Amino acid sequence: MKRLILVFFVLLFCFGCAKKQEVLQDPTERYYAMVDLASTYEVSETKPEYYDLSGEVSKIDDGYRYYVFIDNPRVAMYDVEAIAVVEGVDHKKTMAANVGIFEEKEYNMVPNQKNIDIGYVGGIAISGTCATENVSLRVLIRWENNGGTASYRECYRLEIAYDSEQ
Repeated sequence: MKRLILVFFVLLFCFGCAKKQEVLQDPTERYYAMVDLASTYEVSETKPEYYDLSGEVSKIDDGYRYYVFIDNPRVAMYDVEAIAVVEGVDHKKTMAANVGIFEEKEYNMVPNQKNIDIGYVGGIAISGTCATENVSLRVLIRWENNGGTASYRECYRLEIAYDSEQ
Protein backbone atom coordinates (compact mmCIF):
# COMPACT_ATOMS: atom_id res chain seq x y z
CA MET A 1 0.00 0.00 0.00
CA LYS A 2 2.84 2.36 0.83
CA ARG A 3 4.38 1.70 -2.57
CA LEU A 4 1.10 2.51 -4.31
CA ILE A 5 0.81 5.80 -2.42
CA LEU A 6 4.46 6.60 -3.18
CA VAL A 7 3.94 5.88 -6.91
CA PHE A 8 0.81 8.04 -6.86
CA PHE A 9 2.70 11.01 -5.35
CA VAL A 10 5.64 10.57 -7.72
CA LEU A 11 3.28 10.62 -10.70
CA LEU A 12 1.41 13.58 -9.27
CA PHE A 13 4.69 15.43 -8.72
CA CYS A 14 5.95 14.69 -12.24
CA PHE A 15 2.79 15.44 -14.19
CA GLY A 16 0.55 17.40 -11.88
CA CYS A 17 2.75 20.47 -11.85
CA ALA A 18 3.54 20.50 -15.55
CA LYS A 19 2.74 23.83 -17.11
CA LYS A 20 -0.08 23.43 -19.56
CA GLN A 21 0.32 25.51 -22.68
CA GLU A 22 -2.93 26.87 -23.96
CA VAL A 23 -3.14 26.09 -27.64
CA LEU A 24 -6.03 27.46 -29.62
CA GLN A 25 -7.00 24.66 -31.98
CA ASP A 26 -9.84 26.48 -33.74
CA PRO A 27 -8.31 28.46 -36.64
CA THR A 28 -10.86 31.27 -36.30
CA GLU A 29 -10.00 31.71 -32.60
CA ARG A 30 -6.27 31.65 -33.42
CA TYR A 31 -6.83 34.25 -36.17
CA TYR A 32 -8.67 36.63 -33.82
CA ALA A 33 -6.09 36.07 -31.08
CA MET A 34 -3.27 36.90 -33.50
CA VAL A 35 -5.10 40.02 -34.76
CA ASP A 36 -5.52 41.21 -31.17
CA LEU A 37 -1.93 40.37 -30.33
CA ALA A 38 -0.52 42.09 -33.44
CA SER A 39 -2.61 45.17 -32.70
CA THR A 40 -1.38 45.46 -29.11
CA TYR A 41 2.07 43.85 -29.17
CA GLU A 42 5.02 46.12 -28.46
CA VAL A 43 6.55 46.58 -31.90
CA SER A 44 10.28 46.04 -32.28
CA GLU A 45 12.07 48.96 -33.87
CA THR A 46 14.99 46.84 -35.07
CA LYS A 47 15.25 44.57 -38.08
CA PRO A 48 14.59 40.86 -37.59
CA GLU A 49 17.64 38.87 -36.57
CA TYR A 50 16.40 35.44 -37.64
CA TYR A 51 14.98 36.16 -41.13
CA ASP A 52 14.51 38.97 -43.65
CA LEU A 53 11.27 40.98 -43.66
CA SER A 54 10.32 43.22 -46.56
CA GLY A 55 7.28 44.42 -48.48
CA GLU A 56 5.99 46.16 -51.56
CA VAL A 57 2.78 47.72 -52.85
CA SER A 58 1.28 47.28 -56.33
CA LYS A 59 -1.58 49.13 -58.02
CA ILE A 60 -4.70 47.09 -58.81
CA ASP A 61 -8.02 48.11 -60.40
CA ASP A 62 -9.79 49.08 -57.19
CA GLY A 63 -6.92 50.21 -54.98
CA TYR A 64 -3.60 48.71 -53.97
CA ARG A 65 -2.26 45.30 -53.02
CA TYR A 66 0.52 44.96 -50.48
CA TYR A 67 2.90 42.04 -50.20
CA VAL A 68 4.91 41.03 -47.15
CA PHE A 69 7.91 38.74 -47.63
CA ILE A 70 9.45 36.65 -44.85
CA ASP A 71 12.48 34.85 -46.21
CA ASN A 72 16.15 33.92 -45.84
CA PRO A 73 15.83 32.17 -42.46
CA ARG A 74 18.97 32.15 -40.34
CA VAL A 75 17.57 29.73 -37.72
CA ALA A 76 15.30 26.70 -38.00
CA MET A 77 11.69 27.90 -37.84
CA TYR A 78 8.93 25.27 -37.65
CA ASP A 79 5.15 25.67 -37.91
CA VAL A 80 5.48 29.29 -39.00
CA GLU A 81 2.38 31.50 -38.71
CA ALA A 82 2.28 35.12 -39.75
CA ILE A 83 -0.28 37.90 -39.93
CA ALA A 84 -0.08 41.42 -41.33
CA VAL A 85 -2.52 43.85 -39.73
CA VAL A 86 -3.15 47.16 -41.48
CA GLU A 87 -3.17 49.87 -38.82
CA GLY A 88 -6.56 51.54 -38.53
CA VAL A 89 -8.53 48.67 -40.13
CA ASP A 90 -10.96 46.44 -38.22
CA HIS A 91 -9.66 42.99 -39.10
CA LYS A 92 -12.57 41.32 -37.40
CA LYS A 93 -14.65 42.53 -40.36
CA THR A 94 -11.96 42.55 -43.05
CA MET A 95 -9.58 39.59 -43.36
CA ALA A 96 -5.94 40.35 -42.59
CA ALA A 97 -3.21 38.84 -44.72
CA ASN A 98 -2.05 35.67 -43.00
CA VAL A 99 -0.39 32.31 -43.47
CA GLY A 100 -0.27 29.12 -41.42
CA ILE A 101 -3.41 29.82 -39.42
CA PHE A 102 -6.15 28.31 -41.55
CA GLU A 103 -4.05 25.82 -43.54
CA GLU A 104 -3.64 22.30 -42.26
CA LYS A 105 -0.17 22.16 -43.81
CA GLU A 106 2.67 23.49 -41.68
CA TYR A 107 5.29 25.83 -43.11
CA ASN A 108 8.87 25.29 -42.00
CA MET A 109 11.79 27.57 -42.84
CA VAL A 110 15.21 26.04 -42.24
CA PRO A 111 18.42 27.59 -43.58
CA ASN A 112 19.63 25.91 -46.80
CA GLN A 113 16.76 23.42 -46.82
CA LYS A 114 13.90 23.67 -49.23
CA ASN A 115 11.43 20.94 -50.14
CA ILE A 116 8.01 22.40 -50.80
CA ASP A 117 6.36 18.96 -51.00
CA ILE A 118 7.00 18.35 -47.29
CA GLY A 119 6.52 21.94 -46.12
CA TYR A 120 10.11 23.25 -46.13
CA VAL A 121 10.00 26.63 -47.83
CA GLY A 122 12.69 29.22 -48.51
CA GLY A 123 10.32 32.05 -47.75
CA ILE A 124 6.72 33.06 -47.26
CA ALA A 125 4.72 35.79 -48.97
CA ILE A 126 1.37 37.09 -47.74
CA SER A 127 -0.74 39.77 -49.34
CA GLY A 128 -3.80 41.88 -48.79
CA THR A 129 -5.52 44.92 -50.20
CA CYS A 130 -5.59 48.49 -49.03
CA ALA A 131 -7.15 51.75 -50.21
CA THR A 132 -4.03 53.92 -50.14
CA GLU A 133 -0.63 53.72 -51.79
CA ASN A 134 1.15 53.98 -48.43
CA VAL A 135 0.39 51.30 -45.90
CA SER A 136 1.47 50.87 -42.28
CA LEU A 137 1.44 47.24 -41.18
CA ARG A 138 2.04 45.42 -37.93
CA VAL A 139 3.50 42.06 -38.88
CA LEU A 140 3.39 39.30 -36.27
CA ILE A 141 5.45 36.16 -36.92
CA ARG A 142 5.20 33.08 -34.70
CA TRP A 143 7.21 29.87 -34.95
CA GLU A 144 8.43 26.92 -32.90
CA ASN A 145 11.72 25.11 -32.47
CA ASN A 146 12.25 21.65 -33.95
CA GLY A 147 10.75 19.71 -31.06
CA GLY A 148 7.88 22.12 -30.50
CA THR A 149 9.11 22.73 -26.96
CA ALA A 150 9.63 26.47 -27.42
CA SER A 151 7.53 29.03 -29.25
CA TYR A 152 8.78 32.40 -30.47
CA ARG A 153 6.98 35.46 -31.72
CA GLU A 154 8.06 38.83 -32.95
CA CYS A 155 6.13 41.86 -34.13
CA TYR A 156 7.44 44.56 -36.47
CA ARG A 157 6.05 47.73 -37.97
CA LEU A 158 6.46 47.71 -41.73
CA GLU A 159 5.89 50.93 -43.67
CA ILE A 160 5.66 50.35 -47.41
CA ALA A 161 4.69 52.61 -50.27
CA TYR A 162 3.71 52.19 -53.90
CA ASP A 163 6.60 52.84 -56.29
CA SER A 164 5.18 53.96 -59.64
CA GLU A 165 8.49 53.23 -61.37
CA GLN A 166 8.25 49.46 -60.82
